[in-house]
Amino acid sequence: MIYDYFECQKIFDSFNNTKIIEHNPLGYTSLEHLPIRYFTYGNGNNNIVVIGSQHSSEIISTTFVINLIHYLLNNNIEFNDITIHFIPILNPEGYLINTMAIRSKLSKYSSSQDIREYCYQFYKNYRYDIYHNDDIKLHQVMFEDIDSRIIPENYPILKDSVSDILSNHPKGSIIDWASNGKGIDLNSNSINKIVNSNETNKSNAYNNIRLDIPSPIGYPGENTNINFKQENEIEALNSLLSNLSNIKSIFNYHSTGGIIYQRPENNDLYHLTYNYLLSKFYQELTIKNDSNYNIIVEKANKITSVNDVIRINYLGDLLIELSPMMGNPIGMFGDNTNIEKTINSNIQSFIYTINNIDKIINVTNHISSLITLDDNLYCCIDSLYKKIRKK
Repeated sequence: MIYDYFECQKIFDSFNNTKIIEHNPLGYTSLEHLPIRYFTYGNGNNNIVVIGSQHSSEIISTTFVINLIHYLLNNNIEFNDITIHFIPILNPEGYLINTMAIRSKLSKYSSSQDIREYCYQFYKNYRYDIYHNDDIKLHQVMFEDIDSRIIPENYPILKDSVSDILSNHPKGSIIDWASNGKGIDLNSNSINKIVNSNETNKSNAYNNIRLDIPSPIGYPGENTNINFKQENEIEALNSLLSNLSNIKSIFNYHSTGGIIYQRPENNDLYHLTYNYLLSKFYQELTIKNDSNYNIIVEKANKITSVNDVIRINYLGDLLIELSPMMGNPIGMFGDNTNIEKTINSNIQSFIYTINNIDKIINVTNHISSLITLDDNLYCCIDSLYKKIRKK
């Protein structure tokens, strides 16, 4: 289920003549003018937005969106008064870069066992890098012979950009490529995200990668008031959101942790309660070892990322880290049980949550009429949620 960029395009083309409707692209990337493909399912008045691969190294998010669409089609799932808006790959150039690096090691003709064993070795090396502060990163060593030459010749602008960016970063770091083709991290591409000169990533797995220059991961772009520019991909997303009314949820799927982020928060009691309840419903069917995904809340957390801004401005935004197993982009594919549980439980969680939108709204109205921002909010909501769910 590791789909490269070109396989994804064929899958998207196959949606023709189904209940999935493709619309004009939301926009195009700035280097090679790749389309940000966009689909809808249903025609209701309430809108749900589903986003994959904002970070291109988080390929499981696109795998999930594709599997979710197939599940809805194959099982003829219908929702009451809902339109779902799918962006399977928000970051097409980055996805092309990362999946071509993967294909250089894992051919589409490789056996399932060979792919699984390679991915599991990557997972073990990545896990070692997470917990050690070594200069040499073992997961990068597995790709140290891979560079911009893996970009097809018909993408010369992208090929040159990748070559220039990688010249300032360690060998093998192409496998960490989460940014777009210009080396800008789309979730960090916010005027609120500031990095210092010569700053490197604070995660042990990536701390040999600089954040203050175009980079495989973490660079926000020019972020001063004078020079800041929103990337085409984020402008396209913002344009879609601003033109939709009655947004009930934005599911922004990322990769690892088995976590539902419900932060930062604002001081709107209804907004806060609704988002937390949405997380609670989604959490119920998720599987993380012997429990469910954790919901991360922090009322005073700073706004730094693009998703932070979206969460403050729109109702129902959840950033969901799909896999309990770490190792972007391929570590989690080293365990078939992990992949199956991750994909299947999140499909069921998505459907369950969407089917309960009306209930979530009603419960939000009830709870927000009983508490105030000065109360111990989450304890109160948890207590009332349990009572209402038993009814």
